[in-house]
Amino acid sequence: MQTQTQHRSRPALWLLIALCLLLPAARPGAAQSPASGPRHTDWHLTAADFVAGDREGARGVYTSPPHQSPYPFTAVAAHWQATGPVTVALRLSSDALAWSPWYTVTAELEGDRWYAENLIVHQGARWMQARLTLGDAAQLSALTLTAIDAGPGPALAAAQSQTLVPQALGDLPQPPIISRAGWGADESLLDWPPAYAAPRKIILHHTVSGGSDDPPAEVRAIYYYHAVVRGWGDIGYNYLVDKYGNIYEGRAGGPGVVAGHTYGYNTGSVGIGNLGTYTATAPTAEMLAANTALIAWLGSAHAIHPDSTSVFNGLVGPNVTGHRHYAPTQCPGDAFIETLPTLRAAAWSQLRAALPDYRAEYLSHNTPATLLVGQTVAVSHTLRNTGALTWYHQADPIYGTPFHLGYHWYTREG
Repeated sequence: MQTQTQHRSRPALWLLIALCLLLPAARPGAAQSPASGPRHTDWHLTAADFVAGDREGARGVYTSPPHQSPYPFTAVAAHWQATGPVTVALRLSSDALAWSPWYTVTAELEGDRWYAENLIVHQGARWMQARLTLGDAAQLSALTLTAIDAGPGPALAAAQSQTLVPQALGDLPQPPIISRAGWGADESLLDWPPAYAAPRKIILHHTVSGGSDDPPAEVRAIYYYHAVVRGWGDIGYNYLVDKYGNIYEGRAGGPGVVAGHTYGYNTGSVGIGNLGTYTATAPTAEMLAANTALIAWLGSAHAIHPDSTSVFNGLVGPNVTGHRHYAPTQCPGDAFIETLPTLRAAAWSQLRAALPDYRAEYLSHNTPATLLVGQTVAVSHTLRNTGALTWYHQADPIYGTPFHLGYHWYTREG
């Protein structure tokens, strides 16, 4: 995913004038789906909204007046059109008296519009407020806040009772995974045909959302944002994990389905979105334990060594790493990054305990259907090492035993 590129050249004195000239007239948001299910309402901000609010000195910082949504919502996202450096921050409230802290929005460019990577979650919120920080020569032509009501759905206890049927993949049992039906996915929103590729990497994310006390509602809000607001047709992550250690099924299609979590690296990777923000706050022990179990199972199912490195799309790196390894982003946060060495080692320890020392899986060969008298051919065999130890053609001084590849040719009579 991309991050905003900043450019500074001209003084900021004319910014407010440019804002007034470029921004469209105010128009009220409207709920775009029935009250019985997920829905959203848009608040389109204008220059007048910010002039009516507060300006902090001469730093180009403008705060909108508070805005009330027509109904309570689960989360808010921002998207805007701008040139130059623009920083957007949001805060939410249920009564316009007690406000959440200001949350800075991280964004990525899609087409000509910046879209928030993170949702600001505040259960029962009804009010929202925006703050803009405009850098030199910045021009903002549109800013929209989208309030998402995740709709009615299963509470956590009910969701925990609806898990996927365990699939016999690899040597480790599948950890409990709350199904899409379990967290209340509205499948009428699904508009993404599944594609499949053998996973080779596991990429960890944080959702930069609230990590709320109602994780199923938070997952539903992320699903709605990705599928409807962003137009992706489904949720971007393969799996999600909450602070209590629950794992949720993400992208529809099952193991090996290609998701949409890391631009340019989606095919051949598994994306795990961890609910919450881990820039400075460490993930809970329960969240880390769930990630460990999920990574170990994925490693077993897809022959991924959790504590090793390999080449992926021309980039050498760990088999289990953060989003920032593949894109200019802070995801999954400094505090989560610090846990990765321990997380990789713990996942490998779980997987290693289930593997035999030596084992091979025979994948393919290109033996010709006929072999003429006197003809010489080169035959290629493809094998996978599915054991726990590395094969050495020569005896290794530490690990010892070399491997030997054996094969036999049979006549028609066997």
